[in-house]
Formats: sequence, structure tokens, C-alpha cells
Amino acid sequence: MPQPGLTEAMRTTSQPEGFGRPESMIECGWRLWRNAPVGKSPLSSVLECTDHCPALIDLVGGTSALGRFLAATRVDVVDEEGYLWVDDDDGTISICSSYLREGPEQEIIIDLVHELVHVHQQSQGRPLYDKRYAYVDRPTEIEAYAVCIKEARRLGLSEAQIVNYLRVPWVSAAEHLRLCAHLSLRVLPAHSPSP
Repeated sequence: MPQPGLTEAMRTTSQPEGFGRPESMIECGWRLWRNAPVGKSPLSSVLECTDHCPALIDLVGGTSALGRFLAATRVDVVDEEGYLWVDDDDGTISICSSYLREGPEQEIIIDLVHELVHVHQQSQGRPLYDKRYAYVDRPTEIEAYAVCIKEARRLGLSEAQIVNYLRVPWVSAAEHLRLCAHLSLRVLPAHSPSP
């Protein structure tokens, strides 16, 4: 069960306004399996990287390393409401079955890239949920968002769409702006969060 404030994708399952979507995520190198069974299984039961993801290749140190990393990653599809998170003890990505079935495909893939960064961080012994930092100031979060933003750009999201993607319910408007600043994203007045 996710702990409050620790999930990484607690957005609504409706597609955010202005959130782009290519004709086919397969054309972008990703295949999402929405009907993956509840329970633990290899990452490939939920997500396949059918092409190279430069942001993840850079993170893990090469194409071969990425293949090994993805093959070793486990997911746990859980039958509960919510989104996704990484277990700080064993690095398993948990994803709620309702989000997997009904969430926007592109958003789920970007969220999974974010979580894969956390899996890598956990494998290096880095604390994922270090309470010394606010969520938006936590080094592991900033790194995970930076990597998933690289992938979001490769998938064709605009700066405004990425800024919107970072708007999550557990972050205040001021924290959202601070997270965007950490990531060198320009927030236009029309995209500024409401007070």
C-alpha cells in the first residue's frame, strides 16, 4: 500500500489539458500492456522498450546496461486505487491496476520512466524518500523528473505540456513553481498554477 505523499504519479486518470499524444507509442519505442495480471512479474509484463530510450541509456551507462537493468526490474500490479511508486526496500515498481488500465498511455509511460530512475537510485543505495527534503527539493525526485522530462521531450511534449505534467495534487502552487525552477522549465503566466 503506498504511503501518503510517497507515490510518484497521483494525478487524475483523465488526460491533462494540452497533454500531447503521438499516433502510436510503439512508433516512439514503447509498448504498454494494460491488461497485465495483478501480482509480481517482470517489467516486460507491463512495459517494453522496443527501441532505445536515450535518457535511460545515459542514466545506466549504455545500451547493454539498459537491457540488463530493464530485464532485472520487477513490477507489482496491485488491485487498488492509486497510481505508482517504488518500494524503497527492494526496488519493485508498484502500479495500481485501475491506473494501468485507464490512465493516459503517454502519461503512464513517462511515469514509468520516472519510476525506473528511482529503481536505479535504489539499486545504488540512495534513499528515495529522504524526509530531510521537501518533495520538490529532494535530489532523487529532481533527478527522476529530469530524466523523464528528457523522454517526454523525445515523445514530443512541449514545455507547457511538461510544466502541466509536473502539476500534481500533493504539491502546492508555490512548490510546483519551485520544482519547475529546479528543472529549468519556464512557466508562462497562462500555465501558472492557480493560487
